[in-house]
Amino acid sequence: MATIKDVARLAGVGLGTASRVVSGKGAVSPATLEKVKKAIEELGFRPSHAARSLLSGTSQMIGVYIPVLSGTFYTPILQIIDTELRAAG
Repeated sequence: MATIKDVARLAGVGLGTASRVVSGKGAVSPATLEKVKKAIEELGFRPSHAARSLLSGTSQMIGVYIPVLSGTFYTPILQIIDTELRAAG
């Protein structure tokens, strides 16, 4: 699995520049943007949710305790939770 360091190396840019392209935050020249995007595509890079969680201090995850995962009682509840959380982003 490719890392942001691999993307930066292949694109010939610094780690911070590659990170700005991935996050969409910060200024990057159009030419550099294209180089980094090309490297991302070539490597099949996908940002790590775990790495972002470490940096931001939040995981954007919740836990749901289900005492017994059998039968049909909890399935509709889990579907509603999933739907509402996805709608909220």
